[in-house]
Amino acid sequence: MARHVEELAQEFDYTDPETVERLYEVYAAMRARSGAVRSPKFGGHWAVTRYDDIVEIVKDTDGYTSTEGATIPDVGNVVRSIPLEVDPPEHTLYRRFLGPRFRKAEIDRMEPSVRRIVRGCIDRFRADGECDLVPALAERVPSIVIADLLGLPEQDWDAFRGWTTDMQRAAYSGDAEANAKASQALAGYLSDAIEARRGGEDDGGVLYQLANGRVGDQPIPHERALGMSLLILMAGHETTAGAAASILYYLADKPDLRDRLRDDPGLITPFVNESLRYEAPVTGMARTATCPHMIDGNEIQPGDKMLLLFTAANHDERVYTDPDEFKLDRAERSHLAFGYGAHRCLGEQLAILELKVIVSEVLDAIPDYALEPGTRVTHTPWVARGPASLPVTFTPSRVKPEEAR
Repeated sequence: MARHVEELAQEFDYTDPETVERLYEVYAAMRARSGAVRSPKFGGHWAVTRYDDIVEIVKDTDGYTSTEGATIPDVGNVVRSIPLEVDPPEHTLYRRFLGPRFRKAEIDRMEPSVRRIVRGCIDRFRADGECDLVPALAERVPSIVIADLLGLPEQDWDAFRGWTTDMQRAAYSGDAEANAKASQALAGYLSDAIEARRGGEDDGGVLYQLANGRVGDQPIPHERALGMSLLILMAGHETTAGAAASILYYLADKPDLRDRLRDDPGLITPFVNESLRYEAPVTGMARTATCPHMIDGNEIQPGDKMLLLFTAANHDERVYTDPDEFKLDRAERSHLAFGYGAHRCLGEQLAILELKVIVSEVLDAIPDYALEPGTRVTHTPWVARGPASLPVTFTPSRVKPEEAR
């Protein structure tokens, strides 16, 4: 028997299957009750639902630390994710080191490579007339792109995708042994890759920079290099995969909107931006209070865990007009899909580029795709949110000889 939305809000658990599929109803009920709702899940934490409260928390890096973990539950990395799980001033040093590689001008230079990867993925299924767009495209593209960025072999994407998926499943189910096994496998793979590049020839990848770079006047310690590579790899493909799947799902039953985007490619950028607000790929990130606070009458104590629900803030009726409507011409362009403040997602520009290219190439190659009749789409019950599967059909097409890659 379906539970009432108020019950789901009172006992908030963002991994609960019913909550996952009624998420924005639950958020609205939570925001109506309070800016911070106590959840008993994962040892107990405060779920923060309103835009302004979240912004204030992330701006206060002294009052709310990232050093006690950035996810609820902890996904089980063997070292801290850097710079996500450190505070200023150390955070500033490492973010400044990585920053140049993720500037928009640098990312824009990656477009030909990203487009090649997207087209290559589509070419694998475009003649079939059917596929599941999640594993075939939404998951595959970001994984190969991030492998390319790091300087890893493209064919290894399936291995590290498997490890990160296993880590999440095990973390949420409480299977510590499976979590540790997947976490150690991923860390070992990246650790070996870093060491193999130390003192070697520059291959242009970020791993080479981490292996041979300096922060301040000191070489980057191996643990910190590993922490940065883990963050780039995990965040770089998990969240973008969820965003891509959500965008493809939204477009699946809207032929009129697809036609508009094909006729006017300039609309793809605002479409992607509104998609990220409407269905943010990261449910939320965590902080830990270091001193007493008050949020909407709730007493927050030192050591309390805070889950900052970006997905809820992006539908806050105090900030957005008709927040549950998708508006291509929405006046409020800002959102928290990439976080806010010092820890705003470093890979934002890369994610946006990938999403724009995916939309463009899908509309060109399989413009009439639609969900298979009777499909019930469910969403992943993790921090990285998106449709779990998108079985679609479309008119088959073949690669023209002059387009062969």
